[in-house]
Amino acid sequence: METSGEQQYHPTEPGPPSGDSTQPEELNSGNRLTFASVSAVVLLLICIMLIFYSLNLNRQISRQGETITDLQEQIDRLREELGRDEEIRSLLSSEEIRIIYLEGLQANPDGYGKIMLDPLHQRALFQASKLPVLGADSLYTLWLIRNNDSQRLTTFSITAENSEPLVLIEQLPGISAADELTFSVTAESGQSTPQPRGEIYLIGKSGS
Repeated sequence: METSGEQQYHPTEPGPPSGDSTQPEELNSGNRLTFASVSAVVLLLICIMLIFYSLNLNRQISRQGETITDLQEQIDRLREELGRDEEIRSLLSSEEIRIIYLEGLQANPDGYGKIMLDPLHQRALFQASKLPVLGADSLYTLWLIRNNDSQRLTTFSITAENSEPLVLIEQLPGISAADELTFSVTAESGQSTPQPRGEIYLIGKSGS
């Protein structure tokens, strides 16, 4: 028996979702922009870090270069000193050595010195003591006086650290064991003085 008043139910078909359908695309676009911004910031920080690292590395390389240069200079000085010591030992062991003593004059009566001559090899070793420190523009000059002619042998200075310098003269101007020689030390302005003009501090003669 059919009931005439019965109503049949028909389910409603699902319709399109409510709201704006473009929202996911906008979110994706925003995420991409955020990721790009963060990536740019990270890259910028990495670049800055690399720049600082490069600068620090350059400073380290520069310091190491300076250290190597200093060490090389020290090695060169040691080699020079060792070579000089060998020459001094060789001179002192020569078969014929003449020693001439120099005395202080009025400018510095307490000063003295000596020169050890090796006529066979034309070289000499000079040492001075108790000479005063000169001004910055002056140097002591050692002269050889022979036949009224003065020849400059070397120049040297006196400092608080080196008050008794030992000066090696590697080449003498052709002296012989029989020559009458006079040596003097004067204070001169500059290194290129051809003849002694300054005050005499030390003087000594062979055979005296």
